[in-house]
Amino acid sequence: MRKLPLQATMVPMERLSRAVGPIGYLLLVFAGSMIPPSLVAGICREWQELAIFLGLGGAAALLGAIASRFKPDRALEAEEALALTALAYLLFSLLGALPFLSVTSFLNGWFEAASGITTTGLSVLRPEGLPRSLVMFRSLYQWIGGAGIIVISLALLLPPGRTALALYTAEYGGKNLAGNVRLTARRVGLVYLALTAIGFFIYWACGMPAYEAGVHILSTISTGGFSVYSDSIRHYASPAIEGAVAFFMLCGATSFPLFWLLRPGRFSA
Repeated sequence: MRKLPLQATMVPMERLSRAVGPIGYLLLVFAGSMIPPSLVAGICREWQELAIFLGLGGAAALLGAIASRFKPDRALEAEEALALTALAYLLFSLLGALPFLSVTSFLNGWFEAASGITTTGLSVLRPEGLPRSLVMFRSLYQWIGGAGIIVISLALLLPPGRTALALYTAEYGGKNLAGNVRLTARRVGLVYLALTAIGFFIYWACGMPAYEAGVHILSTISTGGFSVYSDSIRHYASPAIEGAVAFFMLCGATSFPLFWLLRPGRFSA
């Protein structure tokens, strides 16, 4: 059997080692995403779902904390960043399938999670038959996917540098607002959070119950479309709610850096 040169076998391992740290930060983001549905599960006394969310969150936090301590000898290259970005969505879709095991098969759960994190909006489950914490989790996954997994990681966790720049460029293109990708990611995140908070209060003021307003604004601003009801917004038969949802759909479809550039005071003397 012909043996590969030692250098040829070492290069893939070197590339793999450079991805360990960023994957650790992605796991920490996933662990954080378990907190809101855990709170809903606790409030609604959905003990099985609560155990799943807490178990997944704890395991992801532990593994993420260990992996994020790996410091590669050099930054990711552009093609490595692209591959890691694709891997991030695969990782989140696989992990996101696990909470659904309490109500359906892994395949159906994987479909829901992949649809959520990619903001596709397709579903094989009736939301009326799901625990409230899972309905909220689906929309939260769309919200995370709408912001961008890498952008959230950059804003909260990843240290600045060439690796951060490569990952940001791989997911978000060249829209750099500050010359610093971490600061740019934080500004994009602030816009996203502000639109989400404003939308929640407007939905609630238009007549949605608080829980449903929270679930719907998460899926509206991300342009994903998951709902509490199978007939979605039509269920409310409210022109005010329909108008509010249409407005925030347009906001979600607009470039978030543009909102930052148009913020109040931007053009003042």
